[in-house]
Amino acid sequence: MHSPDMSGSDSEQAAYTAVQPDREVKAPERVGGREKEDRSSRRFSSRVIGSSERDRMLKEARNIQFPIGLRGYERSAVDRYVERVNRLLAELEMSSSPESAVRHALDEVSEETRDILQRAHETADEITARSRAKADDRLQQAEAEAKEVREAAQRDASETRDAAQHEAHELRELATGEVQNLRDIAQREAQEFRETAKRESAELRDTTAQEMAEMRETAVRETQQLRASVQREVDELRGSARREADELLENAETHARELARSAEAIWRERRRLIEDMRTVGEQLVAIGEVEGKRFPRPAEDALLGAELGREQTATGASPPAPEPETATTQLEPNL
Repeated sequence: MHSPDMSGSDSEQAAYTAVQPDREVKAPERVGGREKEDRSSRRFSSRVIGSSERDRMLKEARNIQFPIGLRGYERSAVDRYVERVNRLLAELEMSSSPESAVRHALDEVSEETRDILQRAHETADEITARSRAKADDRLQQAEAEAKEVREAAQRDASETRDAAQHEAHELRELATGEVQNLRDIAQREAQEFRETAKRESAELRDTTAQEMAEMRETAVRETQQLRASVQREVDELRGSARREADELLENAETHARELARSAEAIWRERRRLIEDMRTVGEQLVAIGEVEGKRFPRPAEDALLGAELGREQTATGASPPAPEPETATTQLEPNL
């Protein structure tokens, strides 16, 4: 019943002994001391964990997958480690299956067969102990290899980090040098631009001052010419105005003299007319008096004539026009 397992275990044990002689020599010594503890632990575990749970755990352990990252352990080493663990789990499952079968049979058989089954169970325990010892050795070997892989990965990571830091330092120094060169170039260009701007500003200032001086001289010259031209025009206008004023004054004086002569003639004609009117009035008054005496008027006419006589007496003689002296006096201020 256990011959295939034993032969397979012996072949694996021989191969493992060729690789790890020291560990294989110490493994049988630990079998006798740990046999009872392993038996009690296996029995206690079998009561707590069911077969379905154990199958599920074995399936999860076999189908384990690790995430892929840029840094970490080498994938080939991890794959070898997973394959080795899966092989070890298969061996443990094969070795634990007879144990569970024996425990189940011990619960069902009678007292007569219990001793036989117990001896078979002890034999299976010994086989399981040897397998567990071999599994422990393989686990230790796997842990050692994993540790080596981890240390190698750490060394690679450290070397990579050191190389990256060295490259970063070189790049930083290179960038610092380039920045310094660019800063120097920018400062030189800025200094050149500043000097060029100062030179152009000085040239522009000199040119502007020269142009302003020329414009000032031109403006002064044009102003003098304009002032002389205006002075000539003013002199001409003043002479023309003076001549026109003299002509107007002479014409006004001539016209005034003509008006004075005309007024004198008019005054003489007026005096003559006034004298004629006075003479005619006196003649009319004399004729009226004569006619009044010849033709007496009624009482009303007498009263009206009396009133008219009183008014004429109060106002004096009624000449129709002022005396020639008064007219002459009134006309003289108008001239």
